[in-house]
Amino acid sequence: MTIEDALTEKSVHEAWRLHSEYRVSVGELTQQVRIRIWKGCKGASNYCYTQSHYVHTPLQAGPYRSNAIFADDEASALQLAVRSLTTFYDEAVGANRQPDDSWLVPNNYF
Repeated sequence: MTIEDALTEKSVHEAWRLHSEYRVSVGELTQQVRIRIWKGCKGASNYCYTQSHYVHTPLQAGPYRSNAIFADDEASALQLAVRSLTTFYDEAVGANRQPDDSWLVPNNYF
């Protein structure tokens, strides 16, 4: 029996495999964000990411949850995840907002 055999059950239609996990710190925020890169998200060669927290600065209406989580390789998936955090963080700091740990909102599904 191989792993592929186990995943060929007729009721299994999608199987993600954890490829790697990273921890990043954003700017002056003390909470680290964990980013998981998954393989097999949309076909055998694609990657995607999940993250432990979303960013929600005072300039945003709500926490940013990107729909663009799929990439062709690990590095691109990681870059998408990091940018989903840093883009709004940098915008808020650039608008003279004082960074606060409350800007990171836990992802309850992580």
